Amino acid sequence: MNYQEQLAKINATIKAKQKQIGEIMTKSVSNGHTPSDDDENTITELETDIARLEKSAERLQKLIKSVEIATPSLTEVAGETPEQAAASADGVPDPKKTTNVQVVKSLPKGIGFAQMAKAKALSARLAKQGSYVAPAQIAESMGMHPDVVLELQKSAQVLDTSNSKPLVPVSHFMGDFIELLRAKTIVDRLAARMRHVPFNITISGQATGAAAGWVGEGAAKPVSNPTFNTIEIKQHKLAGICVLTDELLRNSTFAADNLVLSDLLESTTHLIDTTFVDDQAQSATRPGGILHGATKHESTGNEATQIRADLLKLRQEFIKKICRLMVPST
Repeated sequence: MNYQEQLAKINATIKAKQKQIGEIMTKSVSNGHTPSDDDENTITELETDIARLEKSAERLQKLIKSVEIATPSLTEVAGETPEQAAASADGVPDPKKTTNVQVVKSLPKGIGFAQMAKAKALSARLAKQGSYVAPAQIAESMGMHPDVVLELQKSAQVLDTSNSKPLVPVSHFMGDFIELLRAKTIVDRLAARMRHVPFNITISGQATGAAAGWVGEGAAKPVSNPTFNTIEIKQHKLAGICVLTDELLRNSTFAADNLVLSDLLESTTHLIDTTFVDDQAQSATRPGGILHGATKHESTGNEATQIRADLLKLRQEFIKKICRLMVPST
């Protein structure tokens, strides 16, 4: 018998003796008199026993408390796997029902897009060699980010009436790539100062403005009319080809992914910037450059005096358009 069992037995005895006292008192009250001498002696003996038992119970409670402080309670470890056993040791009541939580680090912006490009390029390369492997399987075998694997799996689904709700799924990896691209191109750096309009519309523009002139007293005032035109904003698609070696495609390190991302960004940025600042007109396949229709002044040379002369000529042209260009003094 341990301490807890002994304490329980003493408490049960105390309750039994208290019950006997209650029965004696109830009997006396029912008969309309006080307890007899024999009943008084019995009650006194019972009260003496109860006092002794209560002291013993108090001692046992102190002893049990001291033992619990000295020796922590031990619980049998449950679970069928090392992970479940560790959860049981940490105090989880039912480790078998515990959901395993795996912490996955988030990818830097653009790396997911680069990993998708690598997986698809390597899949196409293997297909040409007669051994096709799905991009999602390649991404999983190379240890790419789980979100990349999931994105490639979704893009390989066969659409039917049950899963064709998002006919054009939006990938946040593409959004990350576009966000990085916009931070590099000239047109996107100037976008905050531009007027935003949707694609495939026609807007009105002003080709030339009205002219003013000094007029003498009684003389006729000059009359000039501004001219207007229309500009069609078309939607164009940009595509780039990035040449990658087999070794780079099969390399699953972060440095390799970052190299692919940098190559994609640089090639795309170069095309957008050169198109934006050239003098070509808009066509069905490409947008027009901002220098299209501008008056050209061929450079006369690279010497300081020649550059100054070229800038002065440009300044005169801007003055005609009622603009100002500050010419540096040095």
